[in-house]
Amino acid sequence: MATQICPACNKDSFTWTHDEDRTTPTTWGCECGYSAREDESFERVCVICNIKTESRLEDDDKIYWWCCSCNTTTLITRVPKWRFPTGDAIQELAAEFEYPFDINRQDWEYIVPTIDDIEKYFTKYATTNSEDIRFLLMIMMLETSNSGVDLKWIKNIWPRVMVLLKEDFQLHEYTMFYYCCWDNEDINDAFFVTPYIREFWGKQ
Repeated sequence: MATQICPACNKDSFTWTHDEDRTTPTTWGCECGYSAREDESFERVCVICNIKTESRLEDDDKIYWWCCSCNTTTLITRVPKWRFPTGDAIQELAAEFEYPFDINRQDWEYIVPTIDDIEKYFTKYATTNSEDIRFLLMIMMLETSNSGVDLKWIKNIWPRVMVLLKEDFQLHEYTMFYYCCWDNEDINDAFFVTPYIREFWGKQ
């Protein structure tokens, strides 16, 4: 198998592997220990080589374009540490807002939020000392943008949400990363709030 120049150590020992069923991403690895996953649904023309030799790779810290011809890399974004809502936080808010709760139900935080309760979310956010509760409430507030799908949410709600994101940026870093939809280059096929969060993210 032909080797490429490793983007981490610059040695000619970067090779790829994948399973025959293609159920997992193609993985690139180097003898230096560096590894990255390739999203084969994305490729583009390298601005230096002027040929379609750039692939999109992701490691534990970042997502970037890598040209296998000239070995240049272009950072797309860093990857923050994963964080997800806790069961206790979900159960507490379900009880407080009188929402249905099923311990086996997935994606609760994306299913139950409603724009009708947005003021309750802001009030709870301002009065709780729990980071787990604030983390969950931010997801719920952002998710309400999909129920209106119009500019009223951007005009009336988004400025208030941005204030909270600035105040608790590290707490909500992974949530913002999720809503940026970096794995989707078609902005029309992402969340309603995605272009606004990408703009906000780029300024931080």
